[in-house]
Amino acid sequence: MDAYCEKSEPAVINETLQQLDQSGILTAKRMAHILGLAMNSIYRYFNGTQLRHDQLRLLIQHGDSQVGAALLASLTSGTPHRHIYIDDALDFDGDGDVDSHDVFGHLLEALDALSNEMRLVHEGHAPDLPKFAELTACVMRRVVTAERAIAHIAAAQSPAQPNRRKARTVGGVR
Repeated sequence: MDAYCEKSEPAVINETLQQLDQSGILTAKRMAHILGLAMNSIYRYFNGTQLRHDQLRLLIQHGDSQVGAALLASLTSGTPHRHIYIDDALDFDGDGDVDSHDVFGHLLEALDALSNEMRLVHEGHAPDLPKFAELTACVMRRVVTAERAIAHIAAAQSPAQPNRRKARTVGGVR
């Protein structure tokens, strides 16, 4: 761990823990339960005692996505590193990575099922309307989820663009 992290990390994490408690996102009582500690230990963390890495990991794992995002942001503040939260629902094949295989395989499966049902209706077979409605709703959910996953993949593949302001001309001089 470099000198920057050793000096600033605990204070930022302690402030983040206090903010999570004050906002009710992760209360001191819930922190104590997750970590298996007494409340006075949690208040010591608020006041400057440093969390161990295994304790921090537990809070990230057992809190919701807001907790994980806040704690990870506090760990990476002031560095060029960033974290990305990937919803487990987007990782359809369970390999820990949201990729085009997840998106298109999952979507094609739903579209095939709906297509087969529509073909039967087109050929004159009486549709099972509740089943047809359920399939249609499923496909729509998967299309929306696929759109989110595609946007995530595209954002991860495109380099971050710095915010550049156009230079103003003052008296014809830039």
